[in-house]
Amino acid sequence: MEAKEINEGDCFVLHTGVWHRYKPFENTGWEEYWVGFNGFYPRKLMKSDFFNKKAPSYM
Repeated sequence: MEAKEINEGDCFVLHTGVWHRYKPFENTGWEEYWVGFNGFYPRKLMKSDFFNKKAPSYM
């Protein structure tokens, strides 16, 4: 998968078990916020094409 630039205000989905790496620009750093989901409905969404591992969501 090609590299994607994530900018201020962007949101993206990291799938469980999918290899990834990320780093901030050296001169600016970053501030990050995480939201985790668990339970029947989130697992059902992650197994469906709603959040497709081959076409990650970037908002």
